[in-house]
Amino acid sequence: STTCSSTTKSLVLRVCLVSDTEGKSSKRVQISLLKRVAEAVGVAPWSSATVVQIDSSASAGAEFVEFSFKDQFISRADIWRFKSDVVGETTYIGKTFNLGGMRATTREIRCADGTKIESSLLVE
Repeated sequence: STTCSSTTKSLVLRVCLVSDTEGKSSKRVQISLLKRVAEAVGVAPWSSATVVQIDSSASAGAEFVEFSFKDQFISRADIWRFKSDVVGETTYIGKTFNLGGMRATTREIRCADGTKIESSLLVE
């Protein structure tokens, strides 16, 4: 199943696991989100969540992402560099990227079928 076909709300994040829990088997894991991230995607404090590992970056990627660049001159080369820098990153509505002197905010994310989603992995 892909993020786009899911009927439940989902948040796509890249997570690095801490290895100090090796050898311990626990089904409860605590995940902390920045307040602005939780508010942007509508996650309430102390909510229950299901964590699913995805095998393919394509299954979490969106077909269309719109960024806004305000009060900046940006050439085609700058856009190409920006695109190269954001591939592999995760984003959500309202996330701001500061890359190569450019500041961009994620405004809209859509699946191939046109469905709006809240977060995605940025893939080519």
